[in-house]
Amino acid sequence: MSRARIYAAAVTLAALAVVVRMRKGGGLTDLDAAFKSKLQRVFARLRRKGHRPILHEGIRTAAEQDELYAQGRTKPGAIVTWTTESSHETGRAADVLDGRVIPSGEHKGKTVMWGSYGDATSERMAAEFFADLGAAAKAEGLEWGGSWRTPDQ
Repeated sequence: MSRARIYAAAVTLAALAVVVRMRKGGGLTDLDAAFKSKLQRVFARLRRKGHRPILHEGIRTAAEQDELYAQGRTKPGAIVTWTTESSHETGRAADVLDGRVIPSGEHKGKTVMWGSYGDATSERMAAEFFADLGAAAKAEGLEWGGSWRTPDQ
């Protein structure tokens, strides 16, 4: 059994061309029970700091993982994963994004998500969120993708 992991988009993703959408299995229900419990505590920690964490994606099929792996290699788009075997396939991984609304500036009213709008406000908010996400994940004994040698995107 592999270690539970929490994946997060890296902060410096201005070139990321991923459409934000919830895929089948994007909710908490199908996640591994122990991982889900830890993830819920991570979300609670983030909410106490004023964040609005969004589960972008939880469990995914091997076919969905293969599609993501092909992106930036044999299909258009930026590379967003480094493996064809993911803990997402067993319900022990989650992509978590920042659901707060940008309060001012050119992108006022948009959701922060990755913070990749190219403006200082969304980038600052995303940097704060992902730093807090990493700390909360580590506090719950989870591995955070942002601390890998090649950060998860």
